[in-house]
Amino acid sequence: MKQKQGPLVVVRGVLVKDDTLLFLQRGPHKQYPNAWTFPGGKVDFGESLERAIRRETWEETRLRPRKIAFLTTHEYLPTPSQPRHVIAFYYHIQSYRGTNVVINNGSSDYKWVTRRELERLPLAFRHRPLLFSLFDRVFPSTK
Repeated sequence: MKQKQGPLVVVRGVLVKDDTLLFLQRGPHKQYPNAWTFPGGKVDFGESLERAIRRETWEETRLRPRKIAFLTTHEYLPTPSQPRHVIAFYYHIQSYRGTNVVINNGSSDYKWVTRRELERLPLAFRHRPLLFSLFDRVFPSTK
């Protein structure tokens, strides 16, 4: 597999409401159409990770992160079916301003998901085991 470019750096926001996490359904024109993922996206050149997660969360949900905490990093190495090398930084959005989620044209729906619902949700990317781990870190009493 020939490398065409350097790794893609992305951020993902783990937003909490009661005992649920926010997931966005990717639009039909996106890679992994109609699958679900956390809000987030690409880090712009020269942009800090914190600025990127604040911007991406606002752009995709119209919720403004107030208190954030770094959770983890995950690296997705290229595969034949997914040729991109991606480094993802996950942030716990511990508090945010706003109550109504307003999705942009990159998403087709949103859902606040319990751990049980996560088991049946068709997920984007290759991060199902990571998402369960993140859920357990945000809600340690729900294991």
